Amino acid sequence: MTALSLREEPVWEQKHWGPSPELVYTRPLLGSELLVDQLTNFFNSLTEVSHGLTFTNKLSSAGLEHRMKTAMIRLRYFPRRKHNLNLMHFGYTCPIVGATIEVEIHDPQLRSSVYRPIKDEADLQSWLRDAAITLQEPVNPDTFILRMTQQRIPYICPDSTMQVLRSYLSKPTETPRLYAIFFHGNPEPDVFADIKWGTEWNNLPVGPIAATGGPRPGWETDGVALLGNVGKIHMTPNPCTLQYSRDVPIIAGKPFRLRATLSEADATQIMKKIKASGFSPTHLLGAASSLAVFATLGISNENATPETHIILPSTIISIAKDFISSINIRSHFVSYMALVPLQMYWDKVAGGEDEKSRLLAAMTHYKAQYDNYLANTHLPHFTAELMRMAPPREPPPGVNPAAVTPTNIGVVEHTVPLTRRAKDRDGEPVLQIDEMFFGHRLPTLNIMVHMWSMKSKLILQIQASDCWDQEYLQGFLDEVVRQMKLLSQ
Repeated sequence: MTALSLREEPVWEQKHWGPSPELVYTRPLLGSELLVDQLTNFFNSLTEVSHGLTFTNKLSSAGLEHRMKTAMIRLRYFPRRKHNLNLMHFGYTCPIVGATIEVEIHDPQLRSSVYRPIKDEADLQSWLRDAAITLQEPVNPDTFILRMTQQRIPYICPDSTMQVLRSYLSKPTETPRLYAIFFHGNPEPDVFADIKWGTEWNNLPVGPIAATGGPRPGWETDGVALLGNVGKIHMTPNPCTLQYSRDVPIIAGKPFRLRATLSEADATQIMKKIKASGFSPTHLLGAASSLAVFATLGISNENATPETHIILPSTIISIAKDFISSINIRSHFVSYMALVPLQMYWDKVAGGEDEKSRLLAAMTHYKAQYDNYLANTHLPHFTAELMRMAPPREPPPGVNPAAVTPTNIGVVEHTVPLTRRAKDRDGEPVLQIDEMFFGHRLPTLNIMVHMWSMKSKLILQIQASDCWDQEYLQGFLDEVVRQMKLLSQ
């Protein structure tokens, strides 16, 4: 593999495509885009997610619906002003939300992003009718998420076009001013004056190599070594896994979700301890989840062997910090991560004199692995290069199908402000976010563990298919929480 071949990362190109060929812009899926899409194909839409927020607001229902539709238009098409070297010019926020994912453009099996430019205002409004939907009847957020797990992507619109992302506005209850907005995948007419239709494609996202500044020297040594280390972990036989009840789900893709909330007092003490010890919440979540697996299985110094270990196969490391300055981190949500495994043998924690010591030892072990990954300058290109060299054309060999995959989402307030005020910023907030909800379609044995902070509390959520006994996994979740609380003692 040479630096030259890395520079040949595919870019958006014009094609005439479709049953009635029309001008489109397309490029192959790259990096984590391709990996996630192939996992979706192999495992019955495994990676599809519904994600939303409940909030209170002072707008009327009609006003709120208008705002949502306006926001969707601005997200896809409406130009935003940007300043660069004191020159004013127009860009577009995130037109990729209007793209589809289709096969047989660049490869008979691997799919590509396809973007059809907006032709005129009528074309934009046609897309909007299906992309921004207001539900007329109240629906509980948890019920809505379960409903979405049974809705496969893409959506097929009445005109036979496809959509891979929709927004839904609903009322979770009859409570006045309480609403929910979920993503699953009319401005006034004069807003569109002087717009050059069909130009928004220029802001479609570049690939992960270009987004992180291009190829870096030394791939043949450090990059290849990274590939080898990852492969070695994935193929280590007989990792410890929790015990499921059946191999195949009764209702494919319909998960159950369990939640636990750590109080503000507990969360504050835990965060202080983490910071003082030089760790991160991600290190804690991985360590607590791993020790909870060992505890649930009854593993101890008396019955463990030198080979007793656990693998966390799909650890997400964001590559956003490596994006070049021209990339808008908030709107560039494709190929933004590297997926790498972590591994811990029981003997790394066996010497701890008590449970808290073992937790700190596990955190130290995982921190060292994270630091090792982050120290490799080729990590931002790892998934992209892996997909270039060996794109997955069949389901990967499963040495760890019932793996636990912990993911720290982070602090919600760092991504979405919890309050919105009127332009004069006086008085009470116009909009105030209450809770966050999300759920994946889960047709496999995989157990997802997510953690996030919101309003100074820590929330943990487990998602799993009905292959698992809920009471059994509730015990596992309780053990994860108990392990985390050891830091506050």
